[in-house]
Amino acid sequence: MNTIAIHLAVATTLTACHLSHVPAAAIRAAVQGAESMTALFLFVAIILIAVMACAAIVLAALLAELLRATLKVTYALVTVVTVIAALVAMILHH
Repeated sequence: MNTIAIHLAVATTLTACHLSHVPAAAIRAAVQGAESMTALFLFVAIILIAVMACAAIVLAALLAELLRATLKVTYALVTVVTVIAALVAMILHH
């Protein structure tokens, strides 16, 4: 761990010394480039979240329709089974 700390301190010091030789305009240009990339990333992330929210709404509507169809099929099945049971009971009773 001591070796890593020493190397990190040396790298930080050398970077600070190196940046003192770089013109301020170059640093500003690099920062502006990073800001534009951050803004672009944020814009893409917001669009992605909006698309995912829209997809979730559509999926919820699709599942609601599927449950409605399942309910209708279940209702029809219960009705058919009830009618068959009533017919079997009538046939066996006579």
